[in-house]
Amino acid sequence: MNWQWIYIFLYLLAAVWIIFAVGSHLFRNGAPFLKTLYPEKDLDRFINRMLLTGYYLLNLGFAIYNLVQNESIDSWADLIRLWAENIGLLCLILGSIHYSNLIVLYAISNSSLSSQNPQS
Repeated sequence: MNWQWIYIFLYLLAAVWIIFAVGSHLFRNGAPFLKTLYPEKDLDRFINRMLLTGYYLLNLGFAIYNLVQNESIDSWADLIRLWAENIGLLCLILGSIHYSNLIVLYAISNSSLSSQNPQS
């Protein structure tokens, strides 16, 4: 039995599902957050779409890059260990990117608000 092909199938199945499920969830639930930060007409939707596009490209690229590994898979235990490590790493990266985007967007919106309303 070729363990590598089983690993590739299971990894791609889980990674693509996680990436698209989390991406659509963040896109839907992030719209009200962006609307409060950027009340200008259509700017919030533009930013949300750009974040979603960048999110998909970055994470699909990382998922495909993760497939290129030289570790041999000789048993179910190796397959499950490698799969769990790579899916866990993917989830950690998704979370860190999400929170760093929140911090950056909040900082940008605060700096633009403070420049529009200078206090005397």
